Amino acid sequence: MNTVLKFAYLSAVMVLLIGCSANARYENKHFENLFSLDVEETMVDIGNHDPYALTEYGNTLKEFYFKVIHETVDHYQERNNLQKFTEKAVFDHYVNTTKSRYAANMASLDWISNVDTVVHKMPCTIHELKTDESGYPIRYKIAYYMSKNELYQLHVWVIEKRINRFNEGMNQMIYSFKEI
Repeated sequence: MNTVLKFAYLSAVMVLLIGCSANARYENKHFENLFSLDVEETMVDIGNHDPYALTEYGNTLKEFYFKVIHETVDHYQERNNLQKFTEKAVFDHYVNTTKSRYAANMASLDWISNVDTVVHKMPCTIHELKTDESGYPIRYKIAYYMSKNELYQLHVWVIEKRINRFNEGMNQMIYSFKEI
Protein backbone atom coordinates (compact mmCIF):
# COMPACT_ATOMS: atom_id res chain seq x y z
CA MET A 1 0.00 0.00 0.00
CA ASN A 2 2.85 2.36 0.83
CA THR A 3 4.32 1.91 -2.68
CA VAL A 4 0.95 2.72 -4.28
CA LEU A 5 0.66 5.95 -2.26
CA LYS A 6 4.19 6.97 -3.19
CA PHE A 7 3.46 6.32 -6.87
CA ALA A 8 0.21 8.33 -6.69
CA TYR A 9 1.97 11.20 -4.96
CA LEU A 10 4.83 11.27 -7.49
CA SER A 11 2.33 11.10 -10.36
CA ALA A 12 0.39 14.05 -8.96
CA VAL A 13 3.59 16.07 -8.54
CA MET A 14 4.64 15.27 -12.13
CA VAL A 15 1.24 16.37 -13.50
CA LEU A 16 1.47 19.59 -11.47
CA LEU A 17 5.02 20.34 -12.68
CA ILE A 18 4.13 19.64 -16.30
CA GLY A 19 1.04 21.83 -15.99
CA CYS A 20 3.06 24.68 -14.47
CA SER A 21 5.62 24.62 -17.25
CA ALA A 22 3.05 24.57 -20.04
CA ASN A 23 2.45 27.75 -22.00
CA ALA A 24 0.42 30.24 -20.05
CA ARG A 25 -2.97 31.30 -21.38
CA TYR A 26 -3.99 34.90 -21.76
CA GLU A 27 -7.45 36.40 -21.83
CA ASN A 28 -8.49 39.84 -23.01
CA LYS A 29 -9.84 42.01 -20.18
CA HIS A 30 -11.45 45.44 -20.23
CA PHE A 31 -10.58 48.00 -17.55
CA GLU A 32 -12.72 51.01 -16.54
CA ASN A 33 -14.10 51.38 -20.09
CA LEU A 34 -10.72 52.95 -20.92
CA PHE A 35 -8.57 50.14 -22.31
CA SER A 36 -8.21 46.41 -22.77
CA LEU A 37 -5.23 44.09 -22.77
CA ASP A 38 -4.42 40.40 -22.64
CA VAL A 39 -3.83 39.24 -19.06
CA GLU A 40 -2.25 35.94 -17.99
CA GLU A 41 -5.19 33.91 -16.66
CA THR A 42 -3.67 33.18 -13.25
CA MET A 43 -3.12 36.86 -12.46
CA VAL A 44 -5.50 38.40 -9.94
CA ASP A 45 -6.21 41.92 -8.74
CA ILE A 46 -3.66 42.57 -5.99
CA GLY A 47 -5.10 45.84 -4.76
CA ASN A 48 -3.72 49.31 -4.90
CA HIS A 49 -0.13 49.35 -3.71
CA ASP A 50 0.58 52.28 -6.03
CA PRO A 51 -1.87 55.13 -5.37
CA TYR A 52 -1.43 56.34 -8.98
CA ALA A 53 -2.23 52.98 -10.57
CA LEU A 54 -5.61 52.43 -12.10
CA THR A 55 -5.19 48.69 -11.72
CA GLU A 56 -2.59 46.24 -10.39
CA TYR A 57 -2.58 42.52 -11.12
CA GLY A 58 -0.14 39.75 -10.36
CA ASN A 59 0.64 36.20 -9.47
CA THR A 60 2.87 36.11 -6.39
CA LEU A 61 3.85 32.44 -6.90
CA LYS A 62 5.09 33.19 -10.42
CA GLU A 63 6.40 36.61 -9.35
CA PHE A 64 4.81 38.13 -12.45
CA TYR A 65 2.99 41.47 -12.18
CA PHE A 66 1.60 44.44 -14.05
CA LYS A 67 0.02 47.79 -13.32
CA VAL A 68 -1.50 50.51 -15.47
CA ILE A 69 -1.31 54.21 -14.74
CA HIS A 70 -3.09 56.75 -16.86
CA GLU A 71 -3.39 60.49 -16.93
CA THR A 72 -4.56 63.10 -19.36
CA VAL A 73 -2.04 64.35 -21.87
CA ASP A 74 -2.49 67.85 -20.43
CA HIS A 75 -1.17 66.68 -17.04
CA TYR A 76 1.84 64.88 -18.45
CA GLN A 77 4.77 67.22 -17.84
CA GLU A 78 7.81 65.13 -18.82
CA ARG A 79 6.78 64.39 -22.39
CA ASN A 80 10.31 64.95 -23.75
CA ASN A 81 12.19 62.72 -21.31
CA LEU A 82 10.50 59.33 -21.01
CA GLN A 83 13.74 57.64 -19.93
CA LYS A 84 14.03 59.85 -16.82
CA PHE A 85 10.32 59.39 -16.17
CA THR A 86 10.77 55.61 -16.47
CA GLU A 87 13.66 55.57 -14.00
CA LYS A 88 11.55 57.41 -11.45
CA ALA A 89 8.50 55.20 -12.12
CA VAL A 90 10.47 52.00 -11.51
CA PHE A 91 11.30 52.95 -7.94
CA ASP A 92 8.14 54.88 -7.04
CA HIS A 93 6.39 51.65 -6.11
CA TYR A 94 9.00 50.72 -3.51
CA VAL A 95 7.27 52.18 -0.46
CA ASN A 96 10.30 52.58 1.80
CA THR A 97 12.75 53.99 -0.75
CA THR A 98 14.92 56.62 0.91
CA LYS A 99 16.88 59.18 -1.12
CA SER A 100 20.14 57.28 -0.61
CA ARG A 101 18.55 53.93 -1.57
CA TYR A 102 16.88 55.61 -4.54
CA ALA A 103 20.26 56.91 -5.77
CA ALA A 104 21.86 53.47 -5.32
CA ASN A 105 18.97 51.80 -7.13
CA MET A 106 19.18 54.28 -10.00
CA ALA A 107 22.84 53.40 -10.39
CA SER A 108 21.91 49.70 -10.56
CA LEU A 109 19.60 50.13 -13.57
CA ASP A 110 20.70 48.20 -16.63
CA TRP A 111 18.96 49.58 -19.74
CA ILE A 112 18.28 46.80 -22.22
CA SER A 113 16.30 48.52 -24.97
CA ASN A 114 14.18 51.49 -25.95
CA VAL A 115 11.73 51.04 -28.82
CA ASP A 116 9.39 53.51 -30.49
CA THR A 117 6.49 51.83 -32.27
CA VAL A 118 2.75 52.02 -32.87
CA VAL A 119 0.26 49.79 -31.05
CA HIS A 120 -3.37 49.85 -32.19
CA LYS A 121 -2.86 53.25 -33.87
CA MET A 122 -1.32 54.79 -30.72
CA PRO A 123 2.32 55.95 -30.63
CA CYS A 124 4.11 53.75 -28.09
CA THR A 125 7.53 53.86 -26.44
CA ILE A 126 8.71 50.67 -24.76
CA HIS A 127 11.58 50.65 -22.27
CA GLU A 128 13.10 47.40 -21.08
CA LEU A 129 15.40 47.45 -18.10
CA LYS A 130 16.73 45.36 -15.28
CA THR A 131 17.44 46.34 -11.71
CA ASP A 132 18.82 44.62 -8.67
CA GLU A 133 16.60 45.81 -5.80
CA SER A 134 18.34 44.56 -2.64
CA GLY A 135 19.88 41.55 -4.40
CA TYR A 136 16.61 40.64 -6.10
CA PRO A 137 17.07 41.13 -9.88
CA ILE A 138 13.86 42.21 -11.62
CA ARG A 139 13.15 42.70 -15.35
CA TYR A 140 10.79 45.51 -16.30
CA LYS A 141 9.05 46.40 -19.52
CA ILE A 142 7.30 49.74 -19.39
CA ALA A 143 5.19 50.86 -22.33
CA TYR A 144 3.88 54.40 -22.78
CA TYR A 145 0.89 54.77 -25.09
CA MET A 146 -0.16 58.23 -26.20
CA SER A 147 -3.70 58.66 -27.50
CA LYS A 148 -5.29 61.97 -28.41
CA ASN A 149 -6.26 62.79 -24.79
CA GLU A 150 -4.62 60.14 -22.59
CA LEU A 151 -1.20 58.81 -21.67
CA TYR A 152 -1.19 55.20 -20.46
CA GLN A 153 1.73 53.52 -18.71
CA LEU A 154 1.79 49.71 -18.68
CA HIS A 155 4.41 48.39 -16.26
CA VAL A 156 5.06 44.64 -16.55
CA TRP A 157 7.71 42.98 -14.42
CA VAL A 158 8.99 39.56 -13.43
CA ILE A 159 11.89 38.24 -11.40
CA GLU A 160 14.93 38.13 -13.71
CA LYS A 161 15.47 34.37 -13.48
CA ARG A 162 11.98 33.86 -15.02
CA ILE A 163 12.35 36.23 -17.97
CA ASN A 164 12.74 33.39 -20.49
CA ARG A 165 9.47 31.90 -19.33
CA PHE A 166 7.48 35.17 -19.33
CA ASN A 167 9.14 37.34 -21.99
CA GLU A 168 6.68 36.31 -24.71
CA GLY A 169 3.73 36.93 -22.37
CA MET A 170 5.09 40.34 -21.40
CA ASN A 171 5.24 41.25 -25.09
CA GLN A 172 1.75 39.88 -25.67
CA MET A 173 0.41 42.13 -22.93
CA ILE A 174 2.24 45.17 -24.32
CA TYR A 175 1.14 44.66 -27.92
CA SER A 176 -2.46 43.77 -27.02
CA PHE A 177 -3.06 47.08 -25.21
CA LYS A 178 -5.94 48.91 -26.86
CA GLU A 179 -7.82 52.06 -25.91
CA ILE A 180 -11.60 51.52 -25.88
